[in-house]
Amino acid sequence: MQEHKSDIEMVKARFKSWRESRPTMKSAIPNELWREAIGLQESMSPSQIAKALKLDYNRLREKIMIHNRNPNSGFIEIDLPSRLPTESSLEWVRPDGAILRAKIVGGDLNQIVSSFLGGGK
Repeated sequence: MQEHKSDIEMVKARFKSWRESRPTMKSAIPNELWREAIGLQESMSPSQIAKALKLDYNRLREKIMIHNRNPNSGFIEIDLPSRLPTESSLEWVRPDGAILRAKIVGGDLNQIVSSFLGGGK
């Protein structure tokens, strides 16, 4: 139990430090802090984490779901032709949680993906 208490206290301190130094009130929470918050789910429920870290519960659950789909959060390379010969459905998830779902009928896949990945902010 002591380890759990020290973990949450360390993450709380990091969030406090970030909140005090962020450029604007609307600055996005850095991915590193999200990963630390998600890491607490082994010993705490999402609602406990959200309350302790003063996070939006729904946003935290969304981040947890994305993480649980790909726990390594690493890059996965998929070989696809740049032009799809038939109708296809694809989905990409950015690190900030934005999701692109596409139904493509012979479209230029490289252009679609490049546009999405380059449009983070």
